Amino acid sequence: MDPAVAMKYQQIFKEELATLQELQKKLQVINAPRPKLLQQYNENEMVKKELDLLEDDDGVFKLVGPVLVKQDLPEAKSNVASRLKYFKGELDRLEKAQTDVSKQMAEQQEKIMRLQETVKKSQQAAVAKQSGQS
Repeated sequence: MDPAVAMKYQQIFKEELATLQELQKKLQVINAPRPKLLQQYNENEMVKKELDLLEDDDGVFKLVGPVLVKQDLPEAKSNVASRLKYFKGELDRLEKAQTDVSKQMAEQQEKIMRLQETVKKSQQAAVAKQSGQS
């Protein structure tokens, strides 16, 4: 294989590999907040179940700093429902972003594999051509 062509393939390969590594970093950033959001979602789901067991006239207290403040049950249920909706939305957003980046990564890996096959075929053709000349 011509050294100039080999250098060109090597440069393209490095660029494609750098792109793949950037996608991997992006995926890590996307996945970083997921465990905490999932934990908060599950905690709020448990709170919702506990609030559902209460009667309308039962007292509910909310911790605000170092003080417990009485809160109406419907207001508490509404707050928990809002938090659950928020966490669900964030988890869905992360899931979509993860799917998109994973798809891009798969495409990038395929591109790299095709490039490797092209280089291999070029090398084999160069060896065959060289063997035919000898």
